[in-house]
Amino acid sequence: MPTARPDELFKEYDVLVGGLGELEYEDFSDNEDTLFSKFIENSIDALDKISPEIAKDFEAQSGLFETLATVFKAKVDKPFGGILPTSGQFGAGLLIPQDVKYVATASSSSPAYTDYTANSWNISLTAGTTAYLLGSSANFYKASPTTGSRAMFVIMKNGIIEVGTTPSINQFQISTERVSYPSLSVHPLVDQPVERGYTIYRYNLPFAIPVFYDFGIKLTAMPIQSGTKDVRLIGVIFYEYDFRSSLRYVS
Repeated sequence: MPTARPDELFKEYDVLVGGLGELEYEDFSDNEDTLFSKFIENSIDALDKISPEIAKDFEAQSGLFETLATVFKAKVDKPFGGILPTSGQFGAGLLIPQDVKYVATASSSSPAYTDYTANSWNISLTAGTTAYLLGSSANFYKASPTTGSRAMFVIMKNGIIEVGTTPSINQFQISTERVSYPSLSVHPLVDQPVERGYTIYRYNLPFAIPVFYDFGIKLTAMPIQSGTKDVRLIGVIFYEYDFRSSLRYVS
């Protein structure tokens, strides 16, 4: 199976892989390419109805999403089955809260450590206290690692959105099991809605962030306001069939 350094594999895109070395990948067949294109088209159509700006950026990163899908294909050694995979295949979907907090209580075997409330994008923030979008003070976050239900997702570049209230965060920081990065400042126009008529505020995230099931990451934020806030992650998940074989409600 071919391998490539991240800077070679993702050379056209801004991607933070957190110190990983070479990655294995397996190219899509023509049929898999067609299925993935249909997934991207459907996703762009859905996003465009609410936010053309977000849809445009999602479309611009579609090649990155497909490249990451080939990485997941190599990891799980299964073919891509589109948005409706069958047993023995893997699928793709837009990221939802149950993909991030996939169990009620995180553990070493299900390391869904996060401050997010189960089944929603709500997160309780306290001004001046670190908030963990992914991870906890003592633990790194990983996507679902259970064989048969493995998952991997990517937060797209500029893909952290706050909905409904004046933006509450002015710094982000990322660390992985290999690298700790300095904090990132939020741009000064973040309090201006991304679309006229909608209370959708967009944080500047200067790269896409892949989140693996076998490599830990922390994504933290510094709030300047307190309260329960709606902070959404726009991205794509790749998953083995069993991860989404039935409706999921985390409790």
